[in-house]
Amino acid sequence: MYGNCSRCIAGYYSNTCREECPANCTDGLCTMDTGICYACVPGYHGNKCSEKCGHCKGGSCDKDTGKCMTLCEDGYAGDKCDVEVIYRYISRTGNSCGHTTLSVGLGCGVAILALLLVIIVQAKRKHSQRQTDDCPIANVGLKDIEKFLQPETVDIQDVLVPL
Repeated sequence: MYGNCSRCIAGYYSNTCREECPANCTDGLCTMDTGICYACVPGYHGNKCSEKCGHCKGGSCDKDTGKCMTLCEDGYAGDKCDVEVIYRYISRTGNSCGHTTLSVGLGCGVAILALLLVIIVQAKRKHSQRQTDDCPIANVGLKDIEKFLQPETVDIQDVLVPL
């Protein structure tokens, strides 16, 4: 039977010093009573260094929060570099919108909306033009309108009444 220890050798913890410190503790060192790591090897975080860091350049992240201490690897974002960013591109051969970056993808969306708007406006213009071709007033010239608005000349003889 083992007694209580006042101190454990490196890599062990508990009152009997029979428990191994978690594998990802730096230098195998952890607290004697709970086995919490003092520090984690690069790429891990958490009390027992059992959680993997995100895609941090160099692999280092904060032991407690998991936030990256450096920039994210290409293709990742966020405090913990755990958000995958999908990069797409437009090929030089002109294959459009199939593979574009987020901003170019939005640009393609705007371009498609603009194209649809142009098509709708053109269709409305054609429809409007078709309606005016069918309307007889549309074929009346300015001279015809002026003649219609001019009062007829009246002969004074026609207006006089004999007494």
